[in-house]
This record gives sequence, C-alpha cells and structure tokens, in this order.
Amino acid sequence: MDANVWLRDYQQDIQNRLARAEQVKEMVNSATGSSRSADGAVLVTVGPTGALQDLQLSPKADSLSSTQLAQLILRTAREAHRKVAEQMAQSVKPLIGDSEAMSFLESQIPPAEEPPAAAPERPTRPAWDDDNDDNGPILR
Repeated sequence: MDANVWLRDYQQDIQNRLARAEQVKEMVNSATGSSRSADGAVLVTVGPTGALQDLQLSPKADSLSSTQLAQLILRTAREAHRKVAEQMAQSVKPLIGDSEAMSFLESQIPPAEEPPAAAPERPTRPAWDDDNDDNGPILR
C-alpha cells in the first residue's frame, strides 16, 4: 500500500471518528428523561446530569397528602433519571462499542423500580355483623 493512500485513509478515519464524537456529544448534552406517575398526578423531566428540568402536577395531586406526593415525586424523578441514563448509555455505545467502559456505564443505570403495593382498603363491616340491635350506646 502506498504511504500517501494509507495517510489519506488514516486522516479520513480520524475525521469520521471526530464527527461521530461530536454527534455523541450533542446527543448527550441534549438528553432528557421524562416519567409520569402511574396515576398521572406527577410528570418529571430531568436533564443529562439528572438535574430536575420540569415538574408538573395534575389536579390528581391535590388528593394526595404531602408525604404521599413527596414520595410520588421522588419515585417519578428516579424513573426519569433512569431513562436519561439509559438514553445516554445508548448514545455513546456506537462510539465505545461493547467494551469494559460500556459495561461500566450500563452498570451505573439504576434498575427500574417496582410500583408500590397499593395499601389494602379498610374492609367495611358486613350488615349481618350488627350486634347492637337496640342502637343504644356501645358501652353499657
């Protein structure tokens, strides 16, 4: 192979890699992750670093206690963060391929959370369980 041909091919390869790296940089810098809570009360959007970019509460959030709402916001934000981390890992994969670095990045993606178990509803007293037939005071 002629040295000039080799050099030209090498320079072209470098230019292609730089162009791909620039594309990946733009994709990573513009990455966002959004998640909506299962009940639709909360919508969270985070940026590439996981920083909160947007938080929207629907009227459904009004029926939640402050503790329930805080937990729902945090759970929804964690899911949005997981989505942006996954998106970023997929963005750099063409550049670094299936390598140790890629394995490390993928290992940093938080696992998806299981939705919280619904609180059991308080059972209603059956009509036949009325041992107070005279409707008087309970304590006698």
